[in-house]
Amino acid sequence: EFNNIICPKLQTLNNMIGVNSFTALALWVFSGCMTKFVPANALDDSRLIAYVSKNGPCPTNEQTDVYTHMIISSAVTYKELSGTHVCNEMCEIELNNSTLAVCNDSNGFDQGLIDSWRRSGKRVMLSFGGAGMGGSWPGDENNCWDYCFGKEEYLANQLVDIVSAQNLDGVDLNYEYCYDVENKQTELCLEQRRQGLYSDAKAQTFLDTLTSKLRVKLNLLQESNGRTYELTHTVRDVDLEFDSEYYRILKERRDDLAFITSMFFNGITNPVQDGVAGIADGEASAITIYENLIVDLFSNEATKVVFGFCISECSAWSATSTDAKYILQDLKDLDDRF
Repeated sequence: EFNNIICPKLQTLNNMIGVNSFTALALWVFSGCMTKFVPANALDDSRLIAYVSKNGPCPTNEQTDVYTHMIISSAVTYKELSGTHVCNEMCEIELNNSTLAVCNDSNGFDQGLIDSWRRSGKRVMLSFGGAGMGGSWPGDENNCWDYCFGKEEYLANQLVDIVSAQNLDGVDLNYEYCYDVENKQTELCLEQRRQGLYSDAKAQTFLDTLTSKLRVKLNLLQESNGRTYELTHTVRDVDLEFDSEYYRILKERRDDLAFITSMFFNGITNPVQDGVAGIADGEASAITIYENLIVDLFSNEATKVVFGFCISECSAWSATSTDAKYILQDLKDLDDRF
């Protein structure tokens, strides 16, 4: 059953797919309207996540009604000046009036919006990082991550302070930068490496240490107020191959994580064009990565893996609600454990 009430280009998914214990769906919202997915017979262990861009329009209550998580994207350590990213060399998060924008490029954190989401039963989290901090793809020159290497304690304190002050429910890390240029990423981050700040050892230590410190500090915050705080990673599909160093780090730190979101777009998979099992347009199948995350990384805990879609501005990877429906149905058909 479809309708166009919310979004003329991205139709509503309404009672189109039965949700089993596997089902976790993330919609990456860059700009424009949000699509809506209404699961039939949803279970408590299912997640439906919206990543809300601080540069995009604020969603309405109707648009966010069915979501379990709202993740505000993203806190960063740079200023945008004349089209360039000027990194804060002390790894200080950029704030407006001591707070972060939620959406519509607001000058401050809209506490009323956050509180209304939480009152409706949603988990509201802060994402840190994103492509603007530096990316592992040809042509990118941003290297703001480099200035945070070795400052994991300081960065973790900043993030947890924001969570506490703004009544949030946790932190999501979105690291899309290099971490293994000596092996799998030899042709990547060339411009950034010329600046002399990067090393694989620093990057891998950063990912491991920041994850650990955030979990410890969120646990301490939890002990002080009785609330539960979630820590997650949002990761590109290419970085979730079983032989990647990022995958190794996630596996070692898996007990610290509530779940991870795999970005099945702009990388080595393209389930929109190929289906979950195909590799014609991509370089790998989504189902191979997805199953390995569940079976190996999380020891068959399917509820800890979120299948991430991009709903706009991702070229051939952009997914409509119809695409998302059939991809999720394919996942269930291929392996009913999920």
